[in-house]
Parts: sequence; C-alpha cells; structure tokens
Amino acid sequence: MNTRKRGPVRDECSAIATPTAGFSANPNQAVTTNREVGIVLSPFSNAMSIHQGLWQIYQRHFEALFGIWLGFSPCLDGYDLGTYPNTICISQLCVALDKWISEGQGAHHYAANRSSGSRDTDPKEEQQINLSLVKAIHCFSARWLYLLDSTAIQRTQPLCYDTLARQFWRTTRRDMLKVINQTSYRSVLTLLLFGMTPLPVGLDEQEEEVDGLSGQLCMQIALGKLHELRARQKTCQFSGFKVLPSVGPGPLNTIADGNTAMEFIGAESAAYYAGMIFDTSASLTLNSRSLLSSGLLGFDTEPVFRLVKTQSRIFHENTEEWRQSDFEVSNENTSRITVAAGTWKFFVWKMIAVFKEALRDGYDDEVVGRVYTAVLDAINQFRITYRPLMAVCERGLQFLDWRPKFEWYNIMLHYHMGILILLDAIEAAGRTDLLPKLEKTRMESEQGVINTLKFGLEARCPVQVGHRMSNAVTQTIVPSIAKGTASFIAIDPYPHHIVASTQLVSKAIIREYRTGRVGTDAFVNLQETLVTALQHLPDCSKSVQIAREQLRRTMFEATQRLSDNGYPQTSFNIRTSLCDDFFTDTSHDQEHITERGTLLPDRATDLKRLQELITEINTAGLNELSY
Repeated sequence: MNTRKRGPVRDECSAIATPTAGFSANPNQAVTTNREVGIVLSPFSNAMSIHQGLWQIYQRHFEALFGIWLGFSPCLDGYDLGTYPNTICISQLCVALDKWISEGQGAHHYAANRSSGSRDTDPKEEQQINLSLVKAIHCFSARWLYLLDSTAIQRTQPLCYDTLARQFWRTTRRDMLKVINQTSYRSVLTLLLFGMTPLPVGLDEQEEEVDGLSGQLCMQIALGKLHELRARQKTCQFSGFKVLPSVGPGPLNTIADGNTAMEFIGAESAAYYAGMIFDTSASLTLNSRSLLSSGLLGFDTEPVFRLVKTQSRIFHENTEEWRQSDFEVSNENTSRITVAAGTWKFFVWKMIAVFKEALRDGYDDEVVGRVYTAVLDAINQFRITYRPLMAVCERGLQFLDWRPKFEWYNIMLHYHMGILILLDAIEAAGRTDLLPKLEKTRMESEQGVINTLKFGLEARCPVQVGHRMSNAVTQTIVPSIAKGTASFIAIDPYPHHIVASTQLVSKAIIREYRTGRVGTDAFVNLQETLVTALQHLPDCSKSVQIAREQLRRTMFEATQRLSDNGYPQTSFNIRTSLCDDFFTDTSHDQEHITERGTLLPDRATDLKRLQELITEINTAGLNELSY
C-alpha cells in the first residue's frame, strides 16, 4: 500500500490570486497576500468572471438536475410538457410567478407583505429580493468554485476558496432576517438554497455559528411561506403580531385568457411540487414533520402522491415491452427511465419518512404494521417497474453523454440511501422483528451504494476551467477558456447525501467484517472507496470535514485487527488532494489545518477589500434574473 508522504502546503496554493471563473495567477507575479485570506485583492480582480463561474455551477448541475425532476412532476398533467424530457428552470419559475403576482396578471397582490393593498411594486424592494436570491445562489455554489481552477484540480484545494465560501456564507446569512419577512417565490427559493448550504470551515463555533438563522430553520420557514403563497386565503388573518387585511381575488379571477390561467396553474403546481421534494427530503433526513403534505394520518389520500402512483402505473404499462425484451439504451430513453424512477424514489422516501414518524411518535403495532406494509409495497414497485430498466441502462452507460449518466447516478444513490436510512431507523427503534423482510433489500442497497459511489468516482463531467496569463509589465489579464473534467461526486449538488451514504454503509461494512462475512482484502478496498468519495467533496464544508474525521476514527478502530493479518495500521489525511493516494502522513498538515480557523487581526484591511469584492460579485448577478 502506498504511504507516500505529502509535503508541506506550498505558499502559492494558499496565496493564489482571486479565482476569476477558474483563472489562476502567475505564481511569479509580485503580490501581497494573506495566508488566511489567501486572495490577491487587487483592482484587476474580475468580479463578473467569478460570478459567471458560480452561476455556471448552479445552472449546469443543481438547476438542470432539479429542473428535470420538476418537468416530470405528476402535478403537470394537462399542462404543456413540451419536448421530453421537459426541464423547468426553478429560478425562472419563481421570477415568473412573482411577476404575475406583482402585475396582477396571474395572481393577486399578497397584502401580507405590506400594510396597504396597493399593487404598486417598489423597485428597491424588488432589487433587494433579487439581490438576496443572487447571494444565496453564489453562496450555494461557492464550495465548487475551485473546480474551475485548473491548478486546484491538479493539486490540493487552495485555502483561498475556503475564504471565499466563508465570506459568501456570512454575507448571505446576514440577509436571511430580511428574507424571512418577505413572502414571494424568490424568497422561498432563497431560503431553500441557503438551507442546503453547509456551514463553512473556520467559523467561530461559540458565537458565529449560533448567532443567526440556521439552515434547517430557513428550510422550514421557506416551506411555510410556500404554503402561504399557495393558500391565498380571502378571510381576515391575524396573530399576536399584527392583523392582516383580507386579500383580493385569487389569480383565476383576474385572468381572462384561459391559456394564461392554465399556464399559471402549471407554474404554481411545479413550484409546489418543488417544495414537496424539499419537504419530503427534510422529513426523511432530519426527522422533522412534513409541512406541505400529510404525514402518518392522511398520507394515503394525499393528492400529489395519488398522482405519483397513477403516473407510475401508466409508466409501467407503457414500458412493459421494454422489460420483456431489449430496448435501445439511448440518451433519451435513459433520461426517460431515470426521471420516472426518480419520481417513484420520491414516493419511496415519503413512505419511509411516514414510517419513521410512526416509530418516533410511538404508535401501536397495528399502525406501524400498516405503514410498514406500504413501505414494502413501494420498494417492491421500484424493484418490479424501474430496477430492470435501470439495470439495462447501467450496462450501456459508458456509451452515453454525461448528463443521462449523471441522472442515473443520482437516482440510484438517493434510492439506496433511503433504504439504508430505513434500516437505520428500524435498528435504532429496536424493532429487529421487522428486519427479516428487508434482508434482500438490505444487501442490494449496501452493495448499491458502494457500486454507485465507485461509478461516481470514475464517471466524469465537463467543467469549464481557465488559465490566467498575466503580463508583469502592463498588469493586464487575458483569460483563455479550456475544458476540464471532474468526477460526478466532486460536482454532485447534494454532497450531504454522499456524506450520509458513506456513514451508513460504513457501519454495514464494519458489521459484516466483524462477523466474518467480509474478508480483510475486501474490507480494505471498501473503506478506501468511502475515503476516496469523501476526498472528492469540497473541503470548505464543515460537515465533510467532520465526516472525514469520523471515518478516519472508525477505520483506525477497525484496522487494529487488520494489523494482526499483515496490514499496516494507517490513517488518512483530513484534507487531501484529489490526486493523492488514500493513506498519507498527517504530520505536515496539523499546522495547515489549524490555520484554517485562524483570523489574523492585522489583516482587517484585506478582509474589508474582500467584502467589497463579494459585494461586486453579488451585484454582477442581478442581470441573471431578468427573464
């Protein structure tokens, strides 16, 4: 096993110039930098280029993937689906809905936002709403900005990207108190994106992390506001805080054109379905109650999920011939199958969340048994309708474009993660009597997570990287764009699902190893896959750093037995280059890691200029919302 040592972190890695859509500076250029800030704060920094890089990451990876799921929403039956697969841009959708509301073309004005019933739109308020959304998008995307830097892909992730991500997060969270007092679809999306953004490393745990709104709270507030937008109550609304005037007629009363009415209904339904996806994911992973749909009492009559089941039945009938015989594994067919499987995965997640609610709230065995049967039925439906088609697609993935492969990877990882969460909930509740019916499913999902992670490490997607050529005499910068690649795991818009999957499957691997069902060689290979997966995730996420450390500890405990079989006891570095080997010496990195959280007091001027740069980057994104 290779135990090659990493040398100390080189200065130019942490003193790299401000990344402008992936452009790295000439290391010979004489500049003044701060190891903590790690950014050249010069008048030549290109805020527009950084914005374009952040927006590219958001659109190409999160919004494109999420938009395909929205486009297949069962709530859109009867609405113009366009070409298949239909893709809905969630940011454009929210802007369009708010425009309908503000102009009175598709919806009434929400008096909850203002004391008067006027429909006049305040330009400053509109700009503030847009700016908050831009900040949230930049903050969400900042952790992947290093992928647009050709030098960062080849070496360790530079510390300057940590600093940028941290400053974007601080700037965005300061806006959240304003955002929660605005009721608009753009505000909902702003809160949801911030809720998905992990805590960056280097924050003050005693003050900064707890001084403000948490991501989980922002997510819950966003879902509540989405429900408020959809309800549009005409009655008087009041609370201990204030009394709100009743609102005017709903959107259908103000639309004369039937086609426009249908367009608004479709857009509103898509936004609601987007909220349902976030709501179901939160109830599954955070043990919280669902805010937009029925929980244990009423899940079987929920309109959205009844539509999902109807859609699944139609898909099953239409693809019966595909399951009986071969079909062409094309980009279109693979996308059609993976998106349909993703919709049913959403239903499986809902059933698991409801089952966890039954266990958590102490319902009797009759209720638990009824919900457990519904979970088993949903899993069996996936196995019958979708798994055979996904297996055929898997055999032909190497001949497809990266986009359908990326969709396949995400759906399979999310489905198997949901099954492992189900098993973990059963074991935590001590209901081992329920496990026998899931033995086959357990084995499939434990193997499925490992195989999907391996595929995510090997498969590549294009990223636009650049090289900055700097003239030391004129101080001019001429960028040239080139194409690079990153692994699916490195660019996955849901890295927290990868973290959860590695933690859950790691427990299974250790369990199987201790019982003797997994041999020593297999154990080492499986753990190395998990280590590599975490190493491909962005370094600036605190949850990723914690997951790496937890895995390091569990590996150390488990490998104590391996040393008796001729394997050296080893550990891996918490922060490792994508190109380094898995097991490295950590002696050179302790100072490096310690410096991550150190804020040098004599660099206040640099930090002020950094904040000015962040402001310029956020302002540069306002034009993106002019749909």
